[in-house]
Amino acid sequence: MLVAERQQKIIHLLKTEKMMTVEQLCKRLYSSGATIRRDLTSMSRAGQLKRIHGGAVLLDGTSTESPFLVRENEQYDVKLSLAKAACDSIQNGQTIFMDSSSTVLQMAKFLPSIEGLTVITNGIKTAMQLAPNSNIQTYCAGGKMRENSFSLTGVPTFEFFNHYNADIAFLSCRGFDFEKGVTEANEEEAQIKRVLVSRAKKVVLLCDNTKIGQTYLSRVCETAGIHLLVTNAIIEQTRSHHSIGIQVVTK
Repeated sequence: MLVAERQQKIIHLLKTEKMMTVEQLCKRLYSSGATIRRDLTSMSRAGQLKRIHGGAVLLDGTSTESPFLVRENEQYDVKLSLAKAACDSIQNGQTIFMDSSSTVLQMAKFLPSIEGLTVITNGIKTAMQLAPNSNIQTYCAGGKMRENSFSLTGVPTFEFFNHYNADIAFLSCRGFDFEKGVTEANEEEAQIKRVLVSRAKKVVLLCDNTKIGQTYLSRVCETAGIHLLVTNAIIEQTRSHHSIGIQVVTK
């Protein structure tokens, strides 16, 4: 079992059980005690869980952020479907912002079919995936690399995006609530997403059903700042605060 896959399973188990011992994790994941302890130590340093004597507990979701390699494999098929649907919003010759999220990253698989596209991103993986495509002009921000998310953040990144305008900004988030808006677990990530929202004519939020109704530490924008929500969640369309467009992806 790959490290990222095993750590993803640890998170899922902790979400269900709240607390698990090393012995319990060994039995559930068919792994040695040394392997599980290494995983727990690594995940604790990444701020994903808290080590306790003999085991681990999941930290409060308002302040934690899962490692990118874990998030990339969570809800993978759903993320792929949302990404494909989001690409339908793009026209030939447009300039788009793409954040560094694992969901928006999946859009890179579908962008080569769009002519004359300019992509501006702070996602290292996104830029690398787009690099071989000669028909896409890709700009990647500078800044401080966050190993937990393969993203570039900080003042240089903020100033970089402030020099550009885009037709559409594509972003995902850790949580979205119609009353509290779009939120992130990390303030540095939230700061960059705020500037993407402010410099784009249109904002498209890709958000799977597990994030709807969730609220985290740092607010990116209010619900009114989103023009289109692309989700697999079944949302009641008649509520008065649904002033944004909603595209439900069922595949």
